[in-house]
Amino acid sequence: MFEFIKNLIIDFIYPPTCPVCHEIIDERGGFCMNCAKKILRMNYKKNPAPPIDKVFCIMNYREGARDYLLELKFQNNLSVVPTLKNILLSVADNTELKKFLSQADIVTFVPAHEKRLAERGFDVNDLIFRDFFTAQNIPIKNFLIRSKNTQKLFELNPEQRMEEMHDAFSSVENISIADKNILIADDIYTTGATTSSCAKVLKSLGAKKIFVLAYSSDGD
Repeated sequence: MFEFIKNLIIDFIYPPTCPVCHEIIDERGGFCMNCAKKILRMNYKKNPAPPIDKVFCIMNYREGARDYLLELKFQNNLSVVPTLKNILLSVADNTELKKFLSQADIVTFVPAHEKRLAERGFDVNDLIFRDFFTAQNIPIKNFLIRSKNTQKLFELNPEQRMEEMHDAFSSVENISIADKNILIADDIYTTGATTSSCAKVLKSLGAKKIFVLAYSSDGD
């Protein structure tokens, strides 16, 4: 009863708002109807980059996730992290998403290069996704190392991206993933150059299928 009353008081003083447009909404952690229609993608990407088997995207990049991710990745603004996590929380019960996640045995994150980690002090994908996958009871393992400090991909065309990401990743030692379905989590999927490079390493180690969960997607 005390917790219920406390939450009522909090909602009265600080009413729940849409994390995108800040309009007052009914439940904390959700979206207003207009923003939900505009920014939530919640579907499969067509023609995923080989050897990826399936790619499922949650948000539109340019119409929802862009500002938050840029603040986190390039301004080290950790204040946006609760909003990014709340967006994941708000879609956790989506039927298609749950069906997609149920196919994965293990999840791994696209890793940052050690130099980028030292500059930021945190790993973006780990920060965004770890609590979500823990709540979904999907084991998390770090299988990959970013052995090449690649340049920012938004400055490159699709062909240049694929070239830049060639042999950009290697595996950690003594991993066993033969006949396992591995889910790669990444903040943004555009051409698939990054996750495709990761997938090639995992496939070479015997992974059965490779899936990608993209927080946001830029393009069709």
